[in-house]
Amino acid sequence: MQRSPGENFLLIFLLSRCTRGSDGIPVIGDFIMKHYKIFEKNFHDFCIKLVTECHNVTRDKKKSYMAHCEGLHKAYSGMNFIDTLMNMQCRQGLLDYAAKFGRIFDRLIVQRSQTYLRSDELIEMGKELRNHVVLAIQKKKFKYAGKYNCMDAMRCLSTIVENLIPCSSTPYDQDMHHWFILRQSQKYKQQKANMLKYFKMVGAKSINDFIDRMRRGTALGASITFATIFILLCETRQAINKYGAKAICYLIEQYKCNSKLRAHTSGIREQLRTGNATNHPHTLIIIEGMLKFLHVSAAQLKQKRPRKILKAVDIAYGLGVHQICSKVSLDGITEWVVLRNCLSIVYYQFNVISDIFQNLSRAAAAAGVSLYDKAGIRKAKKQVKKELEVYAKSPHKTGRQKRSYRSLESEFKSKGGVPLSPWGQGKRVRISKAEMQAFIDKDPFQATQTR
Repeated sequence: MQRSPGENFLLIFLLSRCTRGSDGIPVIGDFIMKHYKIFEKNFHDFCIKLVTECHNVTRDKKKSYMAHCEGLHKAYSGMNFIDTLMNMQCRQGLLDYAAKFGRIFDRLIVQRSQTYLRSDELIEMGKELRNHVVLAIQKKKFKYAGKYNCMDAMRCLSTIVENLIPCSSTPYDQDMHHWFILRQSQKYKQQKANMLKYFKMVGAKSINDFIDRMRRGTALGASITFATIFILLCETRQAINKYGAKAICYLIEQYKCNSKLRAHTSGIREQLRTGNATNHPHTLIIIEGMLKFLHVSAAQLKQKRPRKILKAVDIAYGLGVHQICSKVSLDGITEWVVLRNCLSIVYYQFNVISDIFQNLSRAAAAAGVSLYDKAGIRKAKKQVKKELEVYAKSPHKTGRQKRSYRSLESEFKSKGGVPLSPWGQGKRVRISKAEMQAFIDKDPFQATQTR
Protein backbone atom coordinates (compact mmCIF):
# COMPACT_ATOMS: atom_id res chain seq x y z
CA MET A 1 0.00 0.00 0.00
CA GLN A 2 1.28 3.46 -0.95
CA ARG A 3 2.30 5.64 1.98
CA SER A 4 0.97 9.18 2.37
CA PRO A 5 3.31 12.22 2.30
CA GLY A 6 2.85 12.57 6.06
CA GLU A 7 4.11 9.02 6.64
CA ASN A 8 7.12 9.61 4.35
CA PHE A 9 7.98 12.84 6.14
CA LEU A 10 7.82 11.11 9.55
CA LEU A 11 10.00 8.21 8.33
CA ILE A 12 12.64 10.60 6.98
CA PHE A 13 12.62 12.46 10.31
CA LEU A 14 13.06 9.21 12.29
CA LEU A 15 15.96 7.98 10.14
CA SER A 16 17.75 11.35 10.39
CA ARG A 17 17.02 12.06 14.05
CA CYS A 18 17.96 8.58 15.30
CA THR A 19 21.26 8.68 13.36
CA ARG A 20 21.71 12.09 15.00
CA GLY A 21 25.42 12.80 14.36
CA SER A 22 26.38 16.00 12.51
CA ASP A 23 28.46 13.85 10.12
CA GLY A 24 25.88 11.06 9.91
CA ILE A 25 22.74 13.04 9.06
CA PRO A 26 24.10 14.36 5.70
CA VAL A 27 24.92 10.76 4.66
CA ILE A 28 21.27 9.77 5.31
CA GLY A 29 19.96 12.82 3.46
CA ASP A 30 22.15 12.26 0.39
CA PHE A 31 21.19 8.58 0.21
CA ILE A 32 17.45 9.38 0.43
CA MET A 33 17.80 11.89 -2.42
CA LYS A 34 19.58 9.38 -4.66
CA HIS A 35 17.22 6.47 -3.91
CA TYR A 36 13.92 8.18 -3.17
CA LYS A 37 11.91 5.96 -5.52
CA ILE A 38 13.09 2.83 -3.68
CA PHE A 39 12.36 4.55 -0.33
CA GLU A 40 8.81 5.29 -1.47
CA LYS A 41 8.04 1.88 -3.02
CA ASN A 42 10.00 -0.61 -0.91
CA PHE A 43 11.20 0.64 2.48
CA HIS A 44 12.73 -2.72 3.48
CA ASP A 45 15.03 -2.86 0.42
CA PHE A 46 15.92 0.79 0.92
CA CYS A 47 17.04 0.18 4.52
CA ILE A 48 19.29 -2.75 3.57
CA LYS A 49 20.96 -0.63 0.87
CA LEU A 50 21.31 2.23 3.39
CA VAL A 51 23.13 0.00 5.89
CA THR A 52 25.58 -1.11 3.18
CA GLU A 53 26.22 2.51 2.16
CA CYS A 54 26.85 3.63 5.77
CA HIS A 55 29.34 0.78 6.31
CA ASN A 56 31.20 1.88 3.16
CA VAL A 57 31.33 5.48 4.42
CA THR A 58 32.67 4.51 7.86
CA ARG A 59 35.07 1.79 6.66
CA ASP A 60 38.21 3.92 7.20
CA LYS A 61 36.78 5.91 10.09
CA LYS A 62 35.81 5.33 13.71
CA LYS A 63 32.55 3.53 14.40
CA SER A 64 31.33 6.66 16.21
CA TYR A 65 31.89 8.83 13.09
CA MET A 66 28.14 9.06 12.32
CA ALA A 67 27.02 9.17 15.98
CA HIS A 68 26.14 12.00 18.35
CA CYS A 69 29.31 12.03 20.44
CA GLU A 70 27.93 13.26 23.75
CA GLY A 71 28.02 10.92 26.75
CA LEU A 72 25.87 7.79 26.42
CA HIS A 73 24.19 9.06 23.24
CA LYS A 74 27.13 7.64 21.30
CA ALA A 75 25.88 4.10 22.07
CA TYR A 76 22.35 4.86 20.82
CA SER A 77 22.97 6.74 17.58
CA GLY A 78 25.07 6.56 14.41
CA MET A 79 25.98 3.06 13.21
CA ASN A 80 24.46 1.48 16.33
CA PHE A 81 21.06 2.65 15.10
CA ILE A 82 21.78 2.05 11.40
CA ASP A 83 22.66 -1.61 12.08
CA THR A 84 19.20 -2.19 13.62
CA LEU A 85 17.71 -1.61 10.14
CA MET A 86 19.00 -5.03 9.06
CA ASN A 87 16.39 -6.51 11.41
CA MET A 88 12.90 -6.96 9.92
CA GLN A 89 11.16 -6.26 13.24
CA CYS A 90 13.02 -2.94 13.69
CA ARG A 91 12.11 -1.78 10.18
CA GLN A 92 8.49 -2.76 10.68
CA GLY A 93 8.42 -0.81 13.95
CA LEU A 94 9.33 2.39 12.08
CA LEU A 95 6.66 1.71 9.43
CA ASP A 96 3.98 1.01 12.06
CA TYR A 97 4.85 4.22 13.90
CA ALA A 98 4.65 6.27 10.68
CA ALA A 99 1.33 4.63 9.73
CA LYS A 100 -0.13 5.38 13.18
CA PHE A 101 0.76 9.09 13.21
CA GLY A 102 1.04 9.88 9.48
CA ARG A 103 -2.48 11.35 9.48
CA ILE A 104 -1.35 14.13 11.86
CA PHE A 105 1.36 15.17 9.41
CA ASP A 106 -1.01 14.94 6.44
CA ARG A 107 -3.09 17.58 8.22
CA LEU A 108 -0.06 19.74 9.04
CA ILE A 109 1.22 19.51 5.45
CA VAL A 110 -2.07 20.63 3.89
CA GLN A 111 -3.15 23.32 6.38
CA ARG A 112 0.34 24.56 7.29
CA SER A 113 0.18 27.90 9.12
CA GLN A 114 -3.55 27.46 9.71
CA THR A 115 -2.89 24.62 12.15
CA TYR A 116 -0.27 23.37 14.63
CA LEU A 117 1.00 20.20 16.30
CA ARG A 118 -1.13 19.92 19.45
CA SER A 119 0.51 19.17 22.79
CA ASP A 120 -1.65 16.05 23.33
CA GLU A 121 -0.55 14.73 19.89
CA LEU A 122 3.09 15.43 20.73
CA ILE A 123 2.84 13.64 24.10
CA GLU A 124 1.08 10.63 22.54
CA MET A 125 3.74 10.37 19.84
CA GLY A 126 6.47 10.56 22.48
CA LYS A 127 4.91 7.75 24.51
CA GLU A 128 4.52 5.47 21.47
CA LEU A 129 8.11 6.06 20.37
CA ARG A 130 9.26 3.78 23.21
CA ASN A 131 7.23 0.88 21.79
CA HIS A 132 8.29 1.18 18.14
CA VAL A 133 11.79 2.61 17.69
CA VAL A 134 14.87 0.47 18.45
CA LEU A 135 18.03 2.57 18.82
CA ALA A 136 20.54 -0.28 19.24
CA ILE A 137 20.87 -4.06 19.56
CA GLN A 138 23.21 -5.02 22.41
CA LYS A 139 23.87 -8.66 23.33
CA LYS A 140 20.96 -9.70 21.05
CA LYS A 141 18.56 -7.48 23.02
CA PHE A 142 16.56 -4.59 21.55
CA LYS A 143 17.30 -1.25 23.21
CA TYR A 144 14.21 0.89 22.63
CA ALA A 145 14.19 4.68 22.92
CA GLY A 146 14.22 5.67 26.60
CA LYS A 147 12.29 8.46 28.33
CA TYR A 148 14.90 11.14 27.67
CA ASN A 149 15.37 10.16 24.01
CA CYS A 150 11.60 10.26 23.46
CA MET A 151 11.34 13.70 25.06
CA ASP A 152 14.30 15.08 23.12
CA ALA A 153 13.00 13.67 19.80
CA MET A 154 9.57 15.28 20.33
CA ARG A 155 11.19 18.56 21.32
CA CYS A 156 13.16 18.42 18.06
CA LEU A 157 10.09 17.40 16.03
CA SER A 158 8.00 20.35 17.28
CA THR A 159 10.69 22.82 16.14
CA ILE A 160 11.06 21.09 12.74
CA VAL A 161 7.28 21.25 12.17
CA GLU A 162 7.20 24.94 13.12
CA ASN A 163 10.24 26.03 11.10
CA LEU A 164 10.24 23.73 8.07
CA ILE A 165 6.65 23.02 6.97
CA PRO A 166 5.96 25.72 8.45
CA CYS A 167 3.06 25.48 10.92
CA SER A 168 2.04 27.62 13.86
CA SER A 169 4.01 26.99 17.04
CA THR A 170 2.97 24.23 19.44
CA PRO A 171 1.49 25.83 22.59
CA TYR A 172 3.65 25.11 25.63
CA ASP A 173 0.99 24.29 28.23
CA GLN A 174 1.16 22.84 31.74
CA ASP A 175 0.64 19.23 30.59
CA MET A 176 3.55 19.52 28.18
CA HIS A 177 5.69 21.22 30.83
CA HIS A 178 5.01 18.39 33.31
CA TRP A 179 5.70 15.70 30.67
CA PHE A 180 9.05 17.22 29.66
CA ILE A 181 10.28 17.66 33.25
CA LEU A 182 9.43 14.05 34.20
CA ARG A 183 11.38 12.73 31.20
CA GLN A 184 14.69 14.24 32.15
CA SER A 185 17.28 11.62 33.00
CA GLN A 186 17.07 10.35 36.60
CA LYS A 187 20.34 12.11 37.45
CA TYR A 188 19.15 15.56 36.28
CA LYS A 189 15.39 15.45 36.97
CA GLN A 190 15.62 17.06 40.44
CA GLN A 191 18.40 19.35 39.21
CA LYS A 192 16.14 20.65 36.42
CA ALA A 193 13.27 21.30 38.84
CA ASN A 194 15.62 23.13 41.24
CA MET A 195 17.02 25.17 38.34
CA LEU A 196 13.54 26.42 37.38
CA LYS A 197 12.85 27.35 41.02
CA TYR A 198 16.18 29.22 41.10
CA PHE A 199 15.01 31.38 38.19
CA LYS A 200 11.46 31.54 39.63
CA MET A 201 9.98 29.77 36.59
CA VAL A 202 7.89 27.01 38.08
CA GLY A 203 5.03 26.66 35.57
CA ALA A 204 4.37 26.88 31.86
CA LYS A 205 3.03 30.47 32.09
CA SER A 206 6.27 31.91 33.48
CA ILE A 207 8.29 30.15 30.75
CA ASN A 208 5.95 31.42 28.01
CA ASP A 209 6.26 34.96 29.41
CA PHE A 210 10.07 34.69 29.32
CA ILE A 211 9.97 33.40 25.72
CA ASP A 212 7.86 36.42 24.73
CA ARG A 213 10.29 38.73 26.52
CA MET A 214 13.28 37.18 24.69
CA ARG A 215 11.54 37.42 21.31
CA ARG A 216 10.72 41.09 21.89
CA GLY A 217 14.33 41.83 22.90
CA THR A 218 15.91 40.18 19.84
CA ALA A 219 15.25 39.72 16.13
CA LEU A 220 15.48 35.92 16.44
CA GLY A 221 11.71 35.37 16.53
CA ALA A 222 10.53 31.76 16.15
CA SER A 223 14.08 30.39 16.50
CA ILE A 224 13.67 30.96 20.27
CA THR A 225 11.59 28.08 21.62
CA PHE A 226 10.92 26.46 24.99
CA ALA A 227 13.75 24.00 24.19
CA THR A 228 16.34 26.76 23.69
CA ILE A 229 15.10 28.58 26.81
CA PHE A 230 15.83 25.47 28.90
CA ILE A 231 19.37 25.41 27.45
CA LEU A 232 19.79 29.13 28.22
CA LEU A 233 18.71 28.70 31.84
CA CYS A 234 20.91 25.63 32.31
CA GLU A 235 24.05 27.28 30.88
CA THR A 236 23.36 30.51 32.80
CA ARG A 237 23.27 28.53 36.04
CA GLN A 238 26.57 26.81 35.11
CA ALA A 239 28.21 30.20 34.40
CA ILE A 240 26.97 31.66 37.71
CA ASN A 241 28.19 28.60 39.63
CA LYS A 242 31.66 28.88 38.05
CA TYR A 243 32.28 32.65 38.11
CA GLY A 244 29.58 34.14 40.36
CA ALA A 245 26.62 36.42 39.55
CA LYS A 246 28.61 39.65 39.94
CA ALA A 247 31.28 38.53 37.48
CA ILE A 248 28.68 37.61 34.82
CA CYS A 249 26.97 41.00 35.29
CA TYR A 250 30.36 42.70 34.76
CA LEU A 251 30.93 40.75 31.51
CA ILE A 252 27.48 41.71 30.19
CA GLU A 253 28.28 45.39 30.85
CA GLN A 254 31.65 45.05 29.07
CA TYR A 255 29.95 43.40 26.10
CA LYS A 256 27.50 46.29 25.76
CA CYS A 257 30.13 49.05 25.70
CA ASN A 258 33.04 47.34 23.86
CA SER A 259 32.49 46.96 20.10
CA LYS A 260 35.77 45.03 19.59
CA LEU A 261 34.71 42.51 22.23
CA ARG A 262 31.39 42.05 20.45
CA ALA A 263 33.17 41.36 17.14
CA HIS A 264 35.52 38.87 18.84
CA THR A 265 32.58 37.09 20.51
CA SER A 266 30.73 36.89 17.18
CA GLY A 267 33.72 35.03 15.67
CA ILE A 268 33.74 32.48 18.51
CA ARG A 269 29.99 31.99 18.11
CA GLU A 270 30.37 31.29 14.39
CA GLN A 271 33.15 28.75 15.03
CA LEU A 272 30.93 26.90 17.52
CA ARG A 273 28.02 26.89 15.08
CA THR A 274 29.97 25.48 12.14
CA GLY A 275 32.48 23.31 14.03
CA ASN A 276 32.21 19.84 15.53
CA ALA A 277 29.97 19.17 18.53
CA THR A 278 31.57 19.55 21.96
CA ASN A 279 30.56 18.38 25.43
CA HIS A 280 31.66 21.70 26.95
CA PRO A 281 28.81 24.28 27.37
CA HIS A 282 28.95 26.92 24.64
CA THR A 283 28.33 29.76 27.09
CA LEU A 284 31.42 28.85 29.12
CA ILE A 285 33.52 28.58 25.93
CA ILE A 286 32.41 32.07 24.85
CA ILE A 287 33.05 33.51 28.32
CA GLU A 288 36.56 32.01 28.33
CA GLY A 289 37.18 33.61 24.93
CA MET A 290 35.96 36.98 26.25
CA LEU A 291 38.32 36.73 29.26
CA LYS A 292 41.30 36.02 26.98
CA PHE A 293 40.43 39.04 24.84
CA LEU A 294 40.15 41.27 27.93
CA HIS A 295 43.36 39.76 29.41
CA VAL A 296 41.50 38.96 32.64
CA SER A 297 41.90 35.70 34.57
CA ALA A 298 39.04 33.87 36.28
CA ALA A 299 40.36 34.94 39.72
CA GLN A 300 40.56 38.59 38.63
CA LEU A 301 37.06 38.43 37.15
CA LYS A 302 35.57 37.38 40.49
CA GLN A 303 36.99 40.56 42.06
CA LYS A 304 35.35 42.85 39.48
CA ARG A 305 32.34 44.88 40.61
CA PRO A 306 29.58 45.70 38.11
CA ARG A 307 27.59 48.93 38.17
CA LYS A 308 24.40 46.97 38.82
CA ILE A 309 23.85 43.45 40.16
CA LEU A 310 21.02 41.73 38.28
CA LYS A 311 18.59 39.03 39.38
CA ALA A 312 19.23 35.49 38.10
CA VAL A 313 16.44 35.70 35.50
CA ASP A 314 17.77 39.07 34.25
CA ILE A 315 21.29 37.60 33.96
CA ALA A 316 19.81 34.83 31.79
CA TYR A 317 18.03 37.48 29.71
CA GLY A 318 21.31 39.42 29.30
CA LEU A 319 23.25 36.34 28.18
CA GLY A 320 20.45 35.41 25.80
CA VAL A 321 19.67 38.78 24.24
CA HIS A 322 23.37 39.39 23.49
CA GLN A 323 23.81 35.74 22.38
CA ILE A 324 26.65 35.13 24.81
CA CYS A 325 24.68 31.91 25.19
CA SER A 326 24.66 31.02 21.48
CA LYS A 327 22.16 28.19 21.93
CA VAL A 328 19.34 30.60 22.83
CA SER A 329 18.61 30.42 19.08
CA LEU A 330 18.04 27.20 17.14
CA ASP A 331 20.68 28.37 14.64
CA GLY A 332 23.27 28.11 17.40
CA ILE A 333 22.64 24.35 17.89
CA THR A 334 24.87 22.45 15.44
CA GLU A 335 22.85 19.22 15.56
CA TRP A 336 19.57 21.02 14.84
CA VAL A 337 21.03 23.07 11.96
CA VAL A 338 22.35 19.91 10.26
CA LEU A 339 19.01 18.10 10.74
CA ARG A 340 17.03 21.07 9.40
CA ASN A 341 19.27 21.41 6.34
CA CYS A 342 19.00 17.70 5.57
CA LEU A 343 15.21 17.62 5.87
CA SER A 344 14.74 20.87 3.94
CA ILE A 345 16.79 19.57 0.99
CA VAL A 346 14.75 16.35 0.82
CA TYR A 347 11.53 18.31 1.42
CA TYR A 348 11.98 20.65 -1.54
CA GLN A 349 14.07 18.50 -3.91
CA PHE A 350 11.70 15.56 -4.07
CA ASN A 351 8.54 17.42 -3.12
CA VAL A 352 7.69 14.99 -0.31
CA ILE A 353 4.74 17.26 0.39
CA SER A 354 3.35 17.09 -3.13
CA ASP A 355 1.10 19.72 -4.69
CA ILE A 356 -1.07 16.87 -6.00
CA PHE A 357 -1.73 15.71 -2.44
CA GLN A 358 -2.45 19.27 -1.27
CA ASN A 359 -4.91 19.96 -4.10
CA LEU A 360 -6.63 16.61 -3.62
CA SER A 361 -6.94 17.18 0.13
CA ARG A 362 -8.37 20.66 -0.28
CA ALA A 363 -10.90 19.47 -2.86
CA ALA A 364 -11.90 16.57 -0.59
CA ALA A 365 -12.30 18.91 2.39
CA ALA A 366 -14.50 21.29 0.37
CA ALA A 367 -16.66 18.41 -0.85
CA GLY A 368 -16.87 16.71 2.54
CA VAL A 369 -15.10 13.58 1.21
CA SER A 370 -12.90 11.80 3.77
CA LEU A 371 -9.34 10.75 2.84
CA TYR A 372 -9.61 7.78 5.22
CA ASP A 373 -11.98 4.80 5.37
CA LYS A 374 -13.87 3.63 8.48
CA ALA A 375 -10.90 1.55 9.65
CA GLY A 376 -8.69 4.68 9.61
CA ILE A 377 -6.67 3.51 6.58
CA ARG A 378 -5.87 6.16 3.98
CA LYS A 379 -7.75 5.69 0.71
CA ALA A 380 -5.88 5.43 -2.57
CA LYS A 381 -5.77 8.58 -4.72
CA LYS A 382 -7.85 6.88 -7.45
CA GLN A 383 -10.63 6.13 -4.96
CA VAL A 384 -10.70 9.72 -3.65
CA LYS A 385 -10.78 11.06 -7.24
CA LYS A 386 -13.74 8.79 -8.11
CA GLU A 387 -15.66 10.03 -5.06
CA LEU A 388 -14.91 13.62 -6.07
CA GLU A 389 -16.15 12.93 -9.62
CA VAL A 390 -19.41 11.52 -8.21
CA TYR A 391 -19.73 14.60 -6.02
CA ALA A 392 -19.10 16.92 -9.00
CA LYS A 393 -22.07 15.37 -10.86
CA SER A 394 -24.36 15.82 -7.84
CA PRO A 395 -26.61 18.90 -7.35
CA HIS A 396 -24.21 20.24 -4.72
CA LYS A 397 -21.10 20.32 -6.93
CA THR A 398 -20.33 23.89 -5.88
CA GLY A 399 -19.54 22.63 -2.38
CA ARG A 400 -22.35 24.83 -0.96
CA GLN A 401 -24.79 23.26 1.47
CA LYS A 402 -28.44 23.08 0.43
CA ARG A 403 -30.37 26.02 1.88
CA SER A 404 -34.05 26.50 2.52
CA TYR A 405 -36.06 29.17 0.69
CA ARG A 406 -36.65 31.07 3.95
CA SER A 407 -32.93 31.31 4.85
CA LEU A 408 -32.11 32.58 1.35
CA GLU A 409 -35.04 34.99 1.49
CA SER A 410 -33.90 36.56 4.77
CA GLU A 411 -30.34 37.08 3.45
CA PHE A 412 -31.73 38.35 0.15
CA LYS A 413 -33.83 40.97 2.01
CA SER A 414 -30.86 42.04 4.17
CA LYS A 415 -28.92 42.85 0.97
CA GLY A 416 -31.78 45.00 -0.37
CA GLY A 417 -33.59 42.48 -2.57
CA VAL A 418 -37.39 42.14 -2.97
CA PRO A 419 -38.39 38.44 -3.15
CA LEU A 420 -42.00 39.01 -4.34
CA SER A 421 -43.05 40.78 -7.55
CA PRO A 422 -46.29 42.85 -7.76
CA TRP A 423 -49.58 41.07 -8.51
CA GLY A 424 -49.92 40.29 -12.20
CA GLN A 425 -52.37 38.36 -14.36
CA GLY A 426 -54.19 36.98 -11.35
CA LYS A 427 -51.19 35.32 -9.65
CA ARG A 428 -48.11 36.17 -7.56
CA VAL A 429 -44.67 35.57 -9.11
CA ARG A 430 -41.84 34.58 -6.74
CA ILE A 431 -38.12 34.98 -7.44
CA SER A 432 -36.42 31.59 -7.64
CA LYS A 433 -33.75 30.36 -5.22
CA ALA A 434 -31.15 30.40 -8.02
CA GLU A 435 -31.90 34.07 -8.75
CA MET A 436 -31.67 34.99 -5.04
CA GLN A 437 -28.38 33.12 -4.68
CA ALA A 438 -26.97 34.88 -7.75
CA PHE A 439 -28.00 38.24 -6.26
CA ILE A 440 -26.38 37.38 -2.89
CA ASP A 441 -23.12 36.30 -4.58
CA LYS A 442 -22.78 39.60 -6.48
CA ASP A 443 -20.40 42.32 -5.34
CA PRO A 444 -22.40 44.57 -2.96
CA PHE A 445 -21.35 47.69 -4.92
CA GLN A 446 -22.54 46.22 -8.24
CA ALA A 447 -25.64 44.39 -7.03
CA THR A 448 -28.92 45.59 -8.54
CA GLN A 449 -32.46 44.36 -8.06
CA THR A 450 -33.32 41.83 -10.73
CA ARG A 451 -37.04 42.55 -10.86
